[in-house]
Amino acid sequence: MFQALYELLFPPTCPVCQQAKPAFHGFLCLGCLADLSFSLRPKGIQPVEKAFWGRVPVHSAYSWLRFNPQNRTRDLLHAIKYDQDERLGQAMGRRFGRDLLSVIHDPPDLILPVPLHAKKMKRRGFNQAEAIAKGMSEVLKIPINSTLLSRTEHQASLTKLSRIDRWERIRSAYQCQSELLTDVHYMVVDDVITTGATIEACVNALLEAGAKKVSVASLAYAERQF
Repeated sequence: MFQALYELLFPPTCPVCQQAKPAFHGFLCLGCLADLSFSLRPKGIQPVEKAFWGRVPVHSAYSWLRFNPQNRTRDLLHAIKYDQDERLGQAMGRRFGRDLLSVIHDPPDLILPVPLHAKKMKRRGFNQAEAIAKGMSEVLKIPINSTLLSRTEHQASLTKLSRIDRWERIRSAYQCQSELLTDVHYMVVDDVITTGATIEACVNALLEAGAKKVSVASLAYAERQF
């Protein structure tokens, strides 16, 4: 009763468009949800898989949304990352996980969010990849490990660098903190795949530590990059 009265007096706003509108599952409004461009295919090759062809052997790759400046995907990602909206990140991770249930044929055994360097984590206090991974873990019933992978090199933002420049800067930035079980299927999760350099570096770190099967997933990917 009190919650209903509160929302009547102070209507919840959509974290993406900032308008007071009925929200989808308490988060996005229906207008913003309708403006998202969904990427998952029910069968066959997932669009994001081609980002890794000839680069690194991933078992499977999934992205929930297409990222481009013309739709709300960018605004959604910015709301999660720059507004540090952990609840929104987890909610979108849950929705991504629900959609994954119908397309994933070989589920992973362990989910690994892409880590932040300790300095950036201390400054930001929030890892958007971990928030998304937690939501996915909840729905998929797959455990998450946020410490197995670590970022050992601290660098400035890479968002404006080319694919080649990103790779040169980041290829040795990630390490595994312990030996891996070779019979475990790992899934690396990030918020967005742009050039693919970050995910590639994480997958390589896992393979070098003994992993035999690694998949990747992201809330969104920038299709124009591939």
